[in-house]
Amino acid sequence: MKKILFVIILLNLLCGCNEIDSENNENALDNCDTLDHVEKWQCYVDISIEMKDPNICDEFVGGQLWGCYSEVAKGLQNSKICELISQPQSKGYCYRGAISETNKISDCDNDLVGVDKGECLKVVAINNKDVNICKQINDENQKVMCFNSLAKELLDKEICDNIKISITAYQTRMQYTIDKSTCYDNVDYWSKKE
Repeated sequence: MKKILFVIILLNLLCGCNEIDSENNENALDNCDTLDHVEKWQCYVDISIEMKDPNICDEFVGGQLWGCYSEVAKGLQNSKICELISQPQSKGYCYRGAISETNKISDCDNDLVGVDKGECLKVVAINNKDVNICKQINDENQKVMCFNSLAKELLDKEICDNIKISITAYQTRMQYTIDKSTCYDNVDYWSKKE
């Protein structure tokens, strides 16, 4: 992660995209188009942040649109931008980035509902290490995921005791069950890794 951040910062400095004149938006985008793929993507992100306009990400062809939205949401500390993303896992990544900058529960009140609100509250709960925030999640699956993630993060089996149901979760073509027992197992596993 540190290597990726270093590369992004280095590319950002090399492309000179921080020096953007808001009156010359089209010119700046034209300058981005002369860069190689990675530098071009970062240049679009930088312009989107500078102009406070996530829709500039739409102009970049051939890139991960959700990644651009995520970086802009994080840069502007605005989790509402994540609503532009349709893929649930990518949207979750976006929330984690944007909210990790503010860690405020009020950021989850930005017209978020259901799973999106649950994902938002989960991120804030983990960042603030607060099990009570997990308890505010209405979606039972998201609530279980929150307790499991927080227990793993804090290496605290007592948090697992809040899990009352068993859920099936999916991650990268893998299906797995999360219940109180697997939560305990996860804490044990990650305790040994420390």
